[in-house]
Amino acid sequence: MRGANHQSLILVLGMHRSGTSALTRVINLLGAALSPNLLPQAPDNQRGFWESAGVRDANEAVLEALGSAWYDFAPLPAEAAESPGLAEPLENLARVLDRDLPQGGMAVLKDPRLCRLAPLVLPLLARQGREVKVAFIHRHPWEVARSLELRNGFDQDLSLLLWLRHTVDAEAHTRELPRAMCAYEEILKDWAAVARRLGNGLGLVWPVEPDQARSAVEAFVSPGMRHYHAGHQDAALPATPLGRTAARVHALLLESGGDFACLPAQAFDEIRAQLDQ
Repeated sequence: MRGANHQSLILVLGMHRSGTSALTRVINLLGAALSPNLLPQAPDNQRGFWESAGVRDANEAVLEALGSAWYDFAPLPAEAAESPGLAEPLENLARVLDRDLPQGGMAVLKDPRLCRLAPLVLPLLARQGREVKVAFIHRHPWEVARSLELRNGFDQDLSLLLWLRHTVDAEAHTRELPRAMCAYEEILKDWAAVARRLGNGLGLVWPVEPDQARSAVEAFVSPGMRHYHAGHQDAALPATPLGRTAARVHALLLESGGDFACLPAQAFDEIRAQLDQ
């Protein structure tokens, strides 16, 4: 492993189909370096995932060793790091992170699996001397469910459970880190305002000023990227305990105004405990 030198890493967290790819590319265009080993474009994401193929595969191997998968909403074991058979996949993940993440300066890493795997991955990044800052993006759960129905054939209940799991785990696992958030629709409507909020919230000076990046970002980001529109209304969610819980979490995210300090930690802890059961 290379020597541990002080490096800034922006960890983009959020549920699958929530705009993590769009946010990662915007951060990249603002000067944060990406892995050179990116996933190729696909029919379900024609503008690119901007995600390390090696890290994605290594994360999948860790989840498999834990008896889980990206589409599993069950909690990971409390002492996951001590799970039998995990040592080799974790060491492989450490090697891949060291190989695939740029060395020096500001970098950005995205994989929705990290919402659940953060307790295992953050210590690996700390060993490599990386200063981690979290950029969290959220999207209306109904929109995520519609996207997953089209891409994966998931029913709405499964998608809502996955949305809750990724959201509350990401929040719980990152409380000790600098972090800021945005909504998917904000990226599409006013990416520059989001860039300013993230920069201020994370204590960052973007290597490329937003005005300098404007033409490149606006060639990439457009309102047409959003194929499902729920607005801020939760009427589309089912009138079930699951639907009401998803609506409550979504409302709390919106009410925070993009400020994690305004999220009620106790409410999120209670919801996470209910989900675990």
